Amino acid sequence: MFAPAPALPPVTLEAAFVEVRAAAKQAEDPISVLSRASGPVKKLAALEALHSSIAHMPQGRRARGLEAIRLVAVSPAEAPAVRAKALMYLGYAVPVTGDEKARGAAVRSLLDMTADPAYRVFALRGLAPATHDMPAALEGPCLTTILDLLSQRLSDEERVTALVALDAFMRTRDDLPDRRPDLASAFETSVLVPIEADPAAFAANASPAARRLTLAAVWHSARNRGANGQLAAIERVNVLLAKLAPLETDAAVKAQIAAYLAEPAPKLRP
Repeated sequence: MFAPAPALPPVTLEAAFVEVRAAAKQAEDPISVLSRASGPVKKLAALEALHSSIAHMPQGRRARGLEAIRLVAVSPAEAPAVRAKALMYLGYAVPVTGDEKARGAAVRSLLDMTADPAYRVFALRGLAPATHDMPAALEGPCLTTILDLLSQRLSDEERVTALVALDAFMRTRDDLPDRRPDLASAFETSVLVPIEADPAAFAANASPAARRLTLAAVWHSARNRGANGQLAAIERVNVLLAKLAPLETDAAVKAQIAAYLAEPAPKLRP
């Protein structure tokens, strides 16, 4: 004897979506998770969720999300892994958040955290994307912080990460020589002039990665000046690059120098 098979409901996409929605546990709001006492696993998951979704949120919620990330990043009560990830994601959230107060607080926190050796690399990793659209009032403190760090004894990872942030700062501001000539001059005094004074020392002492990033920042600074009509700045850097070329021992840096020397002058900014 066989029992009749039970009647099954018709299978449709609509019915499947209804069942999935009914069975799925409502995901917790990542901002709420970050704002209360939760374990590191939950905090890390909330940071990931917020990082992937903040650009698509309404602006008011973006500001709340940015502040929630900032508070986690600076809190000594949080686990180190949580703070490290929050510092990195904090910088990525700055350019997509329109609230100047929240953006300013985020950038200031990143700058402050570069003073802590335990979190310096993570703060610098966050600072690099934050340079793309930080409040104008913080451009000076940002550049000063990076240049001061580069004048100190740093690990290779710290130096390279700081140079990534420096190059990001310089390459995204083609109007800097016209708008903030003091910052353009401060960069040249701190970075360009020492290389001009002793090209051989630069070629011998810095790591290849540090040399590549330093030359990138120098080149973008000169291009910015050239785009503002100061073509002598490009000639000045080309003279330096021609001196560095025969001294360079790394193939990638040699290729970079050759590419820069072959680049035509930039178009003038309107």
